[in-house]
Amino acid sequence: NWLTRDQTKIVGMNKNTSAAVLGISAALIVGKLIKWVISVFSSKVQRLQSTVQNIDFSQLFKSGSIRHHVSLYIPQVNASGSAFPLLACNISNVERDYIAWDDQ
Repeated sequence: NWLTRDQTKIVGMNKNTSAAVLGISAALIVGKLIKWVISVFSSKVQRLQSTVQNIDFSQLFKSGSIRHHVSLYIPQVNASGSAFPLLACNISNVERDYIAWDDQ
């Protein structure tokens, strides 16, 4: 045996310390990699601002002054045999003032 007893003890401590540091480093890298993969394949929902082009849409209809300028998009289907397009959604909760109908 070419190492002394103290040298063997120091080499053993160095081996265990290196293994611990390597294990912790590998665990941190794998954890970051997993978080990155999850972030790539998952969507992040961001709350949209309520003001676009300096218009506060939450206060838009409270004043009632611009109600006649605003209409909603209602999807429609042109059916053969019908004089007018058919509405393709449920409008039971939509106020009729917001639906602009143009039969031209």
